[in-house]
Amino acid sequence: MDEPLHVLVVEDDELGARTLASLLRSDGHRAEIVHNGRRAIERLKAERFDLLITDIYMPDMDGIELLRTLRQSSDPLPIIAISGGGRTVQVDYLELARRLGAAQVLRKPFTLRVLRAAIRAAMSGASELPSQTA
Repeated sequence: MDEPLHVLVVEDDELGARTLASLLRSDGHRAEIVHNGRRAIERLKAERFDLLITDIYMPDMDGIELLRTLRQSSDPLPIIAISGGGRTVQVDYLELARRLGAAQVLRKPFTLRVLRAAIRAAMSGASELPSQTA
């Protein structure tokens, strides 16, 4: 990535959030962490971010509800949805996140290489997914 990004990480798992933020910072990005969708909306109203990375399963306001709320606004903020759960018997939540406007979706765990590819794709508007085996 050429220019550093200001990234909002929305993740309720403290270790996962810190790890993701650390990976982003190691690539020169500014990363801020919040632990649910409601707090993310507050931060997005207060400050401009280049990218949002959100977990799907969280208390209070989950990633699906966050996506729905953000897509009702006119802000074209690129969003990467991540999840370790992903699929119940009836619903693939990452696919639902894609249909709701997530630029990229990643199943946990993913590598730094895959994260970088997803960020590049999300920022360029590409719709193809990075290979999670890369």
